[in-house]
Amino acid sequence: MNYKLSSKKFIVFFFFVITIFILFHLIIWNAYTAKIFGRKDGLIVGDLGRLSYLIDSLHPRKTQFTLPKKHFHKDNWKNEPPDVITVGDSFSNGGGGGDNPYYQDFLATHYDINILNLHSLTPKVNPIDLIMYLYNTNWLQENKPKVVLIEVVERQALTYFGKEFDWDINNLEINSLLADAPKKENNTESLGFINDANYKILYYNYGYKKEINVNKNVFLFKLNKDLFANKNFANKLLIYPDDIKNVVSYDDERIEKLNNNFNQLSILLAKLDIKLFFMPAVDKYDLYSNYIENNSYQRNYFFDKLRVLDKQYVFVDTKNILTRLLENGRKDVYYVDDTHWTHNASKAISEDTVFNLIH
Repeated sequence: MNYKLSSKKFIVFFFFVITIFILFHLIIWNAYTAKIFGRKDGLIVGDLGRLSYLIDSLHPRKTQFTLPKKHFHKDNWKNEPPDVITVGDSFSNGGGGGDNPYYQDFLATHYDINILNLHSLTPKVNPIDLIMYLYNTNWLQENKPKVVLIEVVERQALTYFGKEFDWDINNLEINSLLADAPKKENNTESLGFINDANYKILYYNYGYKKEINVNKNVFLFKLNKDLFANKNFANKLLIYPDDIKNVVSYDDERIEKLNNNFNQLSILLAKLDIKLFFMPAVDKYDLYSNYIENNSYQRNYFFDKLRVLDKQYVFVDTKNILTRLLENGRKDVYYVDDTHWTHNASKAISEDTVFNLIH
């Protein structure tokens, strides 16, 4: 009799625990987690929003293209003569999504030029290697662009360009010369309602609320000024920790090496009457660091050191351009929940006088 009673109690307790477990996940999922990982509206959210699990930081957006002139890519290039060739990382490939995510479309529209976006940056395809491959195999001579624009995010600039290069490269492992077509679909991973994200979202949000960066993938800072339109996150900044960690590697020697490499590449391209533009995309931390309250971390001097060096190429100083936007009170220069800039930044960059040199 006691055995049967104990078994019945155990079964009741077991089903009680299972019910609580399911209810917990169901409630947390529907109230919070699904806003990131279960979206049914087709909107995308930023990489920092997904990694931080901070619901209040989200800037859900639809990727749409409304500018009258657009760049060329793998799916729509019909061998039109390109005025400008671009090659770079996610900033050159619409990584932030939202309204008109390609700076190339702003350039194409503003200057009425043809822009061809080449193969996306990969660990095996360095932009300088790619351009030299095109130079040494006569692709540039045949297509005759006026400008080659190389872009890479600031935190990766020295990794890619502060080193020795094979200037005679004529064999490169690339799957396709052209970059992929723009992607419009939802970028969030669809999860079942029972998952460990339900635990993380509570833990991380509690830690951030206590001003503790418990999530080592994303740092949260408070700003001394409202710089984002999101009313819940107007004066808060999310960044990758690597934006800070990489600052120590920005030594003068490596920056001079980067500059020398671009000078050498520019001299080679000048033989074909091609101008070289180098556009490092300023890190989010670097751009907003002057507005961080009680910032105890080291400042980034990459742009300051690069500005003063002698250049044979055209330097697109995105930090200077976008700093002026912030000083003029423009919000959402970068997405609050993302490491990428918005169309506000792309428009300002494309209209900067440095691009008058394209023609």
